[in-house]
Amino acid sequence: MKAGHLIVFVGNIGTGKTTYRAKHLSGGETIICPDEWGLTDGNEIEKRIINTLDQALGNGMTVVVDGKKVTKTRRYFFLFFARQHKAKATIIDFGKGDAKSLERRI
Repeated sequence: MKAGHLIVFVGNIGTGKTTYRAKHLSGGETIICPDEWGLTDGNEIEKRIINTLDQALGNGMTVVVDGKKVTKTRRYFFLFFARQHKAKATIIDFGKGDAKSLERRI
């Protein structure tokens, strides 16, 4: 079985993470984007993230984490799953943004 690949997008709201995902990924990836799930219960969101990571990485799939508040501590959480499943891990930092991204957020 091939090893999975975890890709974590990091950056403020409006810096282009989701736009990049739409333009540059094949569509065959498993996406973790809590903003798109319509869930409000933090425990439900966390369970879904953990289950998705375990299942997809365990099956050798590519998982893309596209969400807000992916702090340094949170990145370690995601990297733990990559190591556990012997998956490749990539972090793409979109940065803090600029005046244009701030305008999109407002």
